[in-house]
Amino acid sequence: MTRRYLDVKGSKAAYLVALMSLCYMVSYLDRSVLTIVAQPLKSTLALSDTQLGVLQGFAFSIFFFIGGIPLGWMVDRTNRIRLVACCVLIWSTATMLCGFASNFGELFAARACTAAAEAVIVPAGLSLFADLLSTRRIPLASSILATSPFIGGGIALLLGGVALSYFGLGGNASWFLPGHQAWQKVYVLIGLLGIIPILLLLLVKEPQRKELDLAEKVEQAKMIGLSHTLKYLFFESKFYAPYITGVCTIFLVFYSVIAWFPILLSRQFQIAPAEVGKSLGPIFIIVGLFGGMVSQVSLRRVAPEKIVARIMAIILFSCAIQFANMLSVAFVRNIYVGMVLYAISTLLTGVVVSTAYTPIQLSVPNRMRGKAMAIVFCGINLLGTGLGPFLVGFFNDRVFVGADSLAKALCTVGSVAACLGALLFFRAWTVLNPPHVARQIG
Repeated sequence: MTRRYLDVKGSKAAYLVALMSLCYMVSYLDRSVLTIVAQPLKSTLALSDTQLGVLQGFAFSIFFFIGGIPLGWMVDRTNRIRLVACCVLIWSTATMLCGFASNFGELFAARACTAAAEAVIVPAGLSLFADLLSTRRIPLASSILATSPFIGGGIALLLGGVALSYFGLGGNASWFLPGHQAWQKVYVLIGLLGIIPILLLLLVKEPQRKELDLAEKVEQAKMIGLSHTLKYLFFESKFYAPYITGVCTIFLVFYSVIAWFPILLSRQFQIAPAEVGKSLGPIFIIVGLFGGMVSQVSLRRVAPEKIVARIMAIILFSCAIQFANMLSVAFVRNIYVGMVLYAISTLLTGVVVSTAYTPIQLSVPNRMRGKAMAIVFCGINLLGTGLGPFLVGFFNDRVFVGADSLAKALCTVGSVAACLGALLFFRAWTVLNPPHVARQIG
């Protein structure tokens, strides 16, 4: 009986990990398709690069932040599966509405709705994993979830490029939304894909939350509010503030590259956006996933109490390489060199993304976990998704001039952020308290 129960529970855990990863993948597919349709969209709506940066940045991140805190609160108190299903429905509908936007304001509003709903995925997923998996298996499950954006983002580039080419042909492609432009049809098509995870989520029951012993219940009851969680993360501990800020900073590099590198290659080498998407999509998927695998292999034989320290070393090394890589962007004169730099950045991002959440997940108390992850994830999206793409667009419009102005803007933002991230992670490493982490894990 016990053996059968464990097998069923293990199968359910694996299915939920796969399902939450699918939801995360679809969310990145919806948010990332703007990159590949940016050029025709910009032409149709007469947008500036600063406005494009706002749409890829603050239009998403601010409302991700606004939606993330209450959704994190709901993750700790409601049916997480049903909550995620509702949010998938909302962001898929908002993605389709992007295809019917006729001006900057309408597109901004649709992107905002997409962002607010997508804020649920990571807090809900990591909370579910913590209730279904042992401590040793949580990093692997978290890595699978964290690397899902590489599949979603890569499919956005690849499928977006293919769809943009197909719908741009006219003729046989006119059956779908006749009278609308190719980029609009791409948005609606991508939004419709949300039906798949919604149907799968409706077939799953909410898993039981782990029970806590009496002493831990009493202790965590005192810290259940958002104010207590913020106090714990940023005042009572010296580790979390520099670590969380460092994570936000290095993600700024990640989102800047995602948002602008395809556009950079298209403009600088006069290549159609659809062709750029077809080339970078497979690179993003394969190299990003490989980076996640590399980080997990390096953690396989590490004792639980040493996992956080090992992760810190991995991220520090990745920041140093990312700094040199982003400096090189300003000197790209060949498209193949540009693709190599894009691949290196994607590889390093895969390494960082697959490990960055684990220290928070393993060391923060149970009833604070949803709110803590929501705070971290909202910070990542507010600073990373918001500030990064906006700064690149702003610098390109207002600071740099010439044919290579976008390359210089991306180089400046990326290299400065990578350097700052390394300094913050080093600070967190110096105040890391392994015995405290070991007690939380144990």
